[in-house]
Amino acid sequence: MSFDARKKKILSGFINSNGPITGKYLSKAVGVSSRTIRNDIKLLNKELNKKGVRITSNPGIGYSIEPNNKDSIKILKDLTKSKKDLPILPEERVFYIIKKLLYSDDYITLENLAEELYVSKSTIVNDVNRVEEWLMKRNLKLHKKPNYGIKIEGDEINLRFSISDYLTNLKLRYDNVVENQQLREMLADIDVDKIKNIILESYKDMPLKLSDMAFNNLVIHIAIAIKRIREGKKIFLPHSEINSLRYKKEYSISEKIVSELEKDFCIDIPDEEKGYITIHLLGTKALKDKNLDNREIKNTIGNSLMELIEEMVKEVYRVYNVDFSDDKDLLYGLALHLRTTLNRLKYNMNLRNPLLKEIKEEYPHAFEMAITASKVLEKIENTSIDENEIGYIAMHFGAAIERKKYLEKKERKRIAIICATGMGTAQFLASKIKKTFINVDIIGVFPSYKIDEILSQKPDLILSTVPLEVKDIPTIHISTLLSKGDLERVNRALENSTETDDKELLIDLFDKDLFITNIEHTDKFQVIKDLSRLLYDKNIVKENYEHSIVEREKISSTSIGNLIAIPHAILGNAISSKIAVGILKKPIKWGKDRVQLVFLLAFEKMSDKYFEKIFDVFFQIINDKTKVLKLISAKNFDDFINILRGN
Repeated sequence: MSFDARKKKILSGFINSNGPITGKYLSKAVGVSSRTIRNDIKLLNKELNKKGVRITSNPGIGYSIEPNNKDSIKILKDLTKSKKDLPILPEERVFYIIKKLLYSDDYITLENLAEELYVSKSTIVNDVNRVEEWLMKRNLKLHKKPNYGIKIEGDEINLRFSISDYLTNLKLRYDNVVENQQLREMLADIDVDKIKNIILESYKDMPLKLSDMAFNNLVIHIAIAIKRIREGKKIFLPHSEINSLRYKKEYSISEKIVSELEKDFCIDIPDEEKGYITIHLLGTKALKDKNLDNREIKNTIGNSLMELIEEMVKEVYRVYNVDFSDDKDLLYGLALHLRTTLNRLKYNMNLRNPLLKEIKEEYPHAFEMAITASKVLEKIENTSIDENEIGYIAMHFGAAIERKKYLEKKERKRIAIICATGMGTAQFLASKIKKTFINVDIIGVFPSYKIDEILSQKPDLILSTVPLEVKDIPTIHISTLLSKGDLERVNRALENSTETDDKELLIDLFDKDLFITNIEHTDKFQVIKDLSRLLYDKNIVKENYEHSIVEREKISSTSIGNLIAIPHAILGNAISSKIAVGILKKPIKWGKDRVQLVFLLAFEKMSDKYFEKIFDVFFQIINDKTKVLKLISAKNFDDFINILRGN
């Protein structure tokens, strides 16, 4: 038996959970009542029991899968992968309608769609509005003719890009889009394996190799081209454009590919199609050949692109105070990536990023850096960058951050010791620190009145036997005999893993006057407006803060799953650092997720470690589904803070 989309979403909740899930959480995540969840679970159990799996309910704890093991999870995954279900959720209906329109030359009536999908005509009208938005982003129009219905109008090349984009969406649901059964059904009579072999043979002498994703996408594009040529659908490229492409080395590869395609598929392929394949080769993501050094890559890329990347890295340094200018892996990695990105943007080619959600959740700091860098790219190239491309750029910055962390760990930490009880005790402390921690240098032992001398030497850490407040340098108050607890705190400081202190750092950013519950808005921008007003009235943010935060939200949704969103500005636009909290009465649509708890972030300056620590603690907290539900149910600010602390 196959399940509808709602029941699959319930099963997905168990697949992605490490423990019990409450009915209240499932109700909010799926968007139905707790009673509907109970009924759905009864129906699910009728089928699951046949496979030796059951969803059990424990009062006060929630629903669990039994037995809770890998085999059970595999069964759940298999049940969510069925491909022949009628679409239930709005997003699934939208893509169902898109598919029908892309593969039809005739008008399709709204009445027929409503009957086919078992929904009302008014529901279809809402779905078609979203279809129209999807098409407009791809430079296509939805033509509506009274008494006839709807159909797509636009250039053939844009239509092909849209078909490819639709098929790439399947990649997010299945492991390999090229091997996917649904893809093969859509491209019936096209021998995909032949296309693969032709590309591999034609591309083998190129210095830059195709990534797996680029290879699969190119196979799809060529398969679509063959299908459309057979149907008499041809693209138009101006002769001036074709002539400019002839001078690219990718054009000679496209000629080889076309020559073999004509033989194997018995078709005549015009010059415009050679240009079309060249465009795709120019826009495909490449991998560095192991035999190429950075000098050869620079020659391939060109000085103008390298200068553009240097400007992007400078802007990241200006905003986040993180210097990547010496990271050659980042510079040349971005060069290889942007070389193809700029060609994709020139020809309005869309590249879906299957890792986008994970990148935003796991590397929020890198994603924000990528947004900042992309603004430079947009300005210089006079183009627009979507969140999929930003996600790819973020991967390069994420790798650079990890490299920087590794190098920092290898660096020796410089420690200053302040001791008020005499030289003997000070030397004892210094000796114990050196024996316990290998990668440290003691720059000296000092009395507390010599604090200015200590600060002038810029140590990484200060250990003091007297209470001391020092700005900008971590300072730990220790006992004269250096207890076990002292050593643990020193170790956490050296490893930058002060989880408890970091949690308090986060909690210090909340304020009773920046906390609202029972918000009834259904529009996320209205929620942002209300919370921004709170911050502005308290003189925490500048007047243009709300505009900046809305612009950031339009680039990419700030929902991070688990009913939470963390909207924030592209740049600081803040006078001081605070977080406004909004709890909605009911979950609302926020991007692709449903959200009920909103943290509006205002940071005076988004410096590297401060920003990263805040987000690290954020994600530790919000990954706890039970804690999130408790936070949503908090009666007041004090209750909210106590739940955050784990009290």
